[in-house]
Amino acid sequence: MKPIEYGIYVFNDGEFYTPEEYGEKPAEGVLLFTEYASIIIDTNGQIGKITWDEAMSIAKDKGKMIPDNHECIEMASHFEEIKKVINQIGGEKIDGWFWSSSQFAESIAWNYNFGGYMGIISKLCNCNVRTITKIK
Repeated sequence: MKPIEYGIYVFNDGEFYTPEEYGEKPAEGVLLFTEYASIIIDTNGQIGKITWDEAMSIAKDKGKMIPDNHECIEMASHFEEIKKVINQIGGEKIDGWFWSSSQFAESIAWNYNFGGYMGIISKLCNCNVRTITKIK
């Protein structure tokens, strides 16, 4: 794998590309690489709204994770760039509230909006899901 600097990249077939060099074609995800996060954001989220437990189950079934609060903050900080690259590679539009894996209490979890807002909500409520893969 080629060394990269902090930024937003396209991820496909185990390789990372700048959005400019990759172009407008389908890809697996978007790499967010910052001082605080190294994650691949899946191109497509779960269509429809689901409970927190269902979100955790979907992530586990896919061998993925739901972003925690720190990752959500990083994603929100780079929202415009991420949105642009997801659109470029034909990904599903990012819109609405998404689950965080971080829990506030036994029956309450954090949720976030890619526009930079975070809140807490009952795990029985419905939010969207955007799975990630952590890069070590």
